[in-house]
Amino acid sequence: MHANRSRMGWTRALALLLPLPWLPAADGPLRVTCTTTHLSCVVRTIGRDHVDVTAIVPFGMCPGHFDLAPRDAEALGRADLILAHGFERFLEDVRAGHPTIAVTTVPVPGNWMVPEIHRAGAKAVADLLCASRPGLEDTFRAHLDAYLHDLDALLRQQAPEQARRQGRRVLCSVMNRDLVEALGLDVLAAFPRDEDLSARGLADIVLPARRAGIAMVIDNRQSSGKVGRTLATELGVPLVLLTNFPPDAPGRQGYLAALERNYSALLGVPGQPAATP
Repeated sequence: MHANRSRMGWTRALALLLPLPWLPAADGPLRVTCTTTHLSCVVRTIGRDHVDVTAIVPFGMCPGHFDLAPRDAEALGRADLILAHGFERFLEDVRAGHPTIAVTTVPVPGNWMVPEIHRAGAKAVADLLCASRPGLEDTFRAHLDAYLHDLDALLRQQAPEQARRQGRRVLCSVMNRDLVEALGLDVLAAFPRDEDLSARGLADIVLPARRAGIAMVIDNRQSSGKVGRTLATELGVPLVLLTNFPPDAPGRQGYLAALERNYSALLGVPGQPAATP
């Protein structure tokens, strides 16, 4: 949390905002509050008109640096189902301020931008929605199947380009490493967040990268990108920004669109440069 917002202050605020547990709605859409847009776009895709979804952290922000606002606490209090990944630090304040709020952790760790992890996550979310609305299980399962069919189609479309990228050496943010490797690139080194990298640490990355020769530097769109820009400038190679979170939208406008944009961001980057002797 930022220094200007104390834990004690949030504990009191949450206690005032959420004096009693919210009663689940027997009829009408299932009210689902999701911590990230990974979760919300899957819920929207599978639930469609049968869910009312709120995403807490906007897709352009890093959940690790997010401060909970009063309106976000209210969304948590109204929800029939609260979904989280488990890494959201701001949930500590929610649990401290109102321990009766039940947060369900979706048991799929890892970077949900990686297609196979996202696929597992979508199935896990579908299971949770079916458990919350058993009468709609057939509908939810059909929507899940259609979604995964669209994901498979996108992966088949991108397979030739992914094959051409195989083995291309890059530097990338630690936040993107799993995704970058899943896209077929060879990560020479992964650099930390801006605040975690010293000048010496930067030099320790630049010198081996210059000797080995790299095709590009890849940074995380949800971070400031300062380290990535510095490395790309020092090495004279392109900087590519990849997103680790999709827009808060269903189907083709959510995760699939974000994945396709990540593929597109890697297109047109020059081939592997020669290593420096």
